[in-house]
Amino acid sequence: MAIKLLFTAADPAVPGDGVPYLKNSKEWQANIAPYKSNDRQPARLRLLQVDIAVRDARNDDVTGWLFGTFVCNGNKPGATPFDRLAPVGLMWGDSPGFTPADLSAGGTPPQQWINTQVGTYQHLGWADRINGPVDNPASSCMSCHGGGAEPPLKTPIIPKSTLSDQEKLKWFENIEAGVARDAGSISLDDSLQLAVGLRNWKSYAQGQGADLKALAGDDAEELLNRGIEARDD
Repeated sequence: MAIKLLFTAADPAVPGDGVPYLKNSKEWQANIAPYKSNDRQPARLRLLQVDIAVRDARNDDVTGWLFGTFVCNGNKPGATPFDRLAPVGLMWGDSPGFTPADLSAGGTPPQQWINTQVGTYQHLGWADRINGPVDNPASSCMSCHGGGAEPPLKTPIIPKSTLSDQEKLKWFENIEAGVARDAGSISLDDSLQLAVGLRNWKSYAQGQGADLKALAGDDAEELLNRGIEARDD
């Protein structure tokens, strides 16, 4: 199981921020920087969204995973901010073949459930697949995380807007647990966080002068002492 908490600097007391439903949300002090800046300073953030991914063998015939998203709704009753989290929906597959045309014809993605009573503003993903309020509307929870593979990636995580709907369907296939979207890639089993960690680790190691393909012997021991784990590849 993976649980991800997403916070925002948006303030429910500021009308222009557009988040009045974040009143009574969980608050958190974080050392953050403005966009495209390294000037960090403490600021108050509020819990907006909670994503949950569960590996479940009972779903192995589809994807092996279930993805759910919750959003804070300060208008809900509850003793704690976590009691006031409302489910946006749950998906166990990425509804392959379902397009915006199917949505316009009155259909709904078949491999998911959407909470129509969530009580706050939501935007869903491509062709109304499940997505959280701060996620990319061109994707879905399962589509985005299904691209979790060891970098460099052969296929971008999000399809380009210039592609046709039929071309975009490649991003909305059901990928089995432990299987990469592209042949020859190494699956990280839907973990984008692990993909980012590996990318950052490689960048750091190379910045330290490490040869990632030849970590062995005394060199490996020295790198380990400096906090860099040797890898076979």
